[in-house]
Amino acid sequence: ATSARAGRRGTSSSLRAASRRSSRRPSEGFLQAFALKNACVGPILGDVPTQPVFAPELRVASILIVDDEEANVRLLARILARAGFENVRTTMRSSEVMRLFDEAQPDLIVLDIRMPELDGFGVLAGLRERISSTDYLPVLAITGDASPETRQRVLMAGAKDFLEKPFETSEVLLRVEKLVTTRVL
Repeated sequence: ATSARAGRRGTSSSLRAASRRSSRRPSEGFLQAFALKNACVGPILGDVPTQPVFAPELRVASILIVDDEEANVRLLARILARAGFENVRTTMRSSEVMRLFDEAQPDLIVLDIRMPELDGFGVLAGLRERISSTDYLPVLAITGDASPETRQRVLMAGAKDFLEKPFETSEVLLRVEKLVTTRVL
């Protein structure tokens, strides 16, 4: 009976020690490093970041969303608004992009590639004519066609990044953050 009790005591103290270790919260330094590494996410559970957190200089960036599907335009605009972006313009007509570009001088264009009037490649060609070779205007291309050929063609046409539909909110925010940071800084 004594050896059985001793065995149980050893087991239960091991479980208590394991429980204490697993219930410890991550160190503050770890959380700060995590937040810096994942700069566009913020808290959901305790101190673990999941909500968008962008620096004020990024939130005032001008962003133009171009997609012929209203649902995509509304979703992207809502994602960016919830992340704190204050200056988001949208259009469902690719033929309006050059006028909107001249008016707003956006810091980022989120551009669908497959559109009826003027496809994303035509828009990118028009933008190349308006932007000097020394300027950096990030374009985040979005499309349902993620074939290697399309991806390469989009990037060669002047887009700086590529996002496949359907997209995840976190991926949209990570890519927008990266591109806007590069433009602003």
